[in-house]
Amino acid sequence: MKTRLRYFETGVLDQYAREPEKFIVDDTVIGGSVQTRTEYVRRLPNAQVRPNSVSIGYNKRKLVDGRVAIEPILFDWQALPRRHKQHWCSWEIRRPKFSSFDRDYQKAWAQNYGGEFVQINDSVMEVGEIVEYVAARYGIYKRGSNPALAYPFLNNAKSYSESHNELRKLVGPDNMDAGRLSWYLRFFKLTYDENLKTWGLFKQLVTGVCGEDIDRILKPLEKCSKERSLIAHEVQDNPVVMDFDFIYEFRCDCADVADALDRLALRIRWAITRTWQGGN
Repeated sequence: MKTRLRYFETGVLDQYAREPEKFIVDDTVIGGSVQTRTEYVRRLPNAQVRPNSVSIGYNKRKLVDGRVAIEPILFDWQALPRRHKQHWCSWEIRRPKFSSFDRDYQKAWAQNYGGEFVQINDSVMEVGEIVEYVAARYGIYKRGSNPALAYPFLNNAKSYSESHNELRKLVGPDNMDAGRLSWYLRFFKLTYDENLKTWGLFKQLVTGVCGEDIDRILKPLEKCSKERSLIAHEVQDNPVVMDFDFIYEFRCDCADVADALDRLALRIRWAITRTWQGGN
């Protein structure tokens, strides 16, 4: 019997993402994988290991209505335990209609089936890379990664807000080093209120050294706080929507954040050079 490719809503990944103590979801713009954590499996009785073990890779394929479908790798799908297959089947797209122009899918196919190395323009990865750089080089961030940061798994406002919550954990004030920010303000001889909280210190630093880039740096970061607040204040159990692409919107938001932090790093480097040279 001929095996056919099958396609599923992105919501199929949501259950795994909500159990990070059991599963690792490595999600990119072209595809990803779901793996059961080794430490979780080791705690299971032998009879429960196989039914609870997941190792599945997938491509992402764009549909004509703008949504994205999950296309599991055939070998991985066939090896999936029955219980997990039942979960996946509840999200199956029966008659998918695909977009005729989908560069990301072409890259995914070349990588997963053709064995090629492909360059991925992935905004979430870009954010991780620039935060790691800023943390290591300038010490503004305390940690350089957030494993829970991923694209929305459901195309609705709540899932979009949840992704922004994870983004804020990485790029927002909770991950900023207030002591380091204060040090920069003194180093650059900028006047500031010592009673300012972390975000206030950061804004003072940006205002003092970033010139024409102030809004381009602050606005994308402020949007993270605004969108993540929807979880608590405005959004309950939103249905999946068809008339707006929240996943693409989050991709654009991450690109803006990556650009903002890139500009920040450049401006700080220039300011340090000017200060060492005795300029203002």
